[in-house]
Amino acid sequence: MLFKNLLRVINGQKNNIFYIVFILLIFVAGLFAGRQFSTYKSNGILQAARQELELARNENQQLTDQLSKVREIITRGRAETDEAETIIRDSRAILQDLITTIQEISNILENPDGGNCNLN
Repeated sequence: MLFKNLLRVINGQKNNIFYIVFILLIFVAGLFAGRQFSTYKSNGILQAARQELELARNENQQLTDQLSKVREIITRGRAETDEAETIIRDSRAILQDLITTIQEISNILENPDGGNCNLN
């Protein structure tokens, strides 16, 4: 019925200002409701985006903490590796000294008369 009246107003069959104002009022109310719904929907999307951002920040903080722990472990590992390399170098030096000493003792035992040392 409303649409029939609208068609009559548009066609000039009924010139009542009340119907024109009423129809315009319904049109404006529809626009306002659509805008409110759009704003409500946008606010919902914005709220969801904020929640996602907060989750991303929390995950970023957790990853940063884990990265710090990994760096600390790597630093400790490097220090332990450096310490192990120092021990290996010292052990090699001691072993080389021991080999040299054994060779000297072996030379003395093989050639007891050739040196200044007399074991008898």
